[in-house]
Amino acid sequence: MKSRLVWGAAGAAVAALAARAVAAGIERQPDPVPREVLRREPEGEEVFLSRPDGTMLRAVVAGEGPPVVLAHGYGVSLLEWNLVQATLVASGHRVIVFDQRGHGGSTCGADGIGSGPMAQDYLAVLEHFDVGDGVLVGHSMGGFVALRAVLDHPGVARRLRGLVLFATWAGRIYDGAPHNRLQIPLLETGLLQQLVARHAALAG
Repeated sequence: MKSRLVWGAAGAAVAALAARAVAAGIERQPDPVPREVLRREPEGEEVFLSRPDGTMLRAVVAGEGPPVVLAHGYGVSLLEWNLVQATLVASGHRVIVFDQRGHGGSTCGADGIGSGPMAQDYLAVLEHFDVGDGVLVGHSMGGFVALRAVLDHPGVARRLRGLVLFATWAGRIYDGAPHNRLQIPLLETGLLQQLVARHAALAG
């Protein structure tokens, strides 16, 4: 039994070293996009939407043409879309990006963070910008909240001709997961955003 534990610990140590070596190799590779470009805020008109629970949503709209709404994932912000947004605007689209509640420049009101109030935020964004025949793109958390928005709020589906989901899922697969009990309080207090910003600053 003791020998199995020793071998197990040794195997874990070797795996950790191998993972660090792979990560170091990736970090040594030249970035295909310069860091200053990745950090650049999407250009456009900045708009703030007030929600009934006190949440203030920050959005940026740019371009003319068929509308596309981009919904980012957990723990990041509309900054994740800067390259995609610029490409879509250049190709003739009206592009709306927004910070999910409790993320980026959006505050978190009395209803807190959850798929219910966030799905209502999607409807508010579509209505505020009078989106019709649009495409909603959701990444990770943005995708499963988009699913709930379409299913729970008929007004969302009526304003869309397409829904694009990537790196996302549906269902309660993380109920009771330890990382949820840690991450959600960090997000609601703003500590997670500060940690991410500090890591990005140190990496620069």
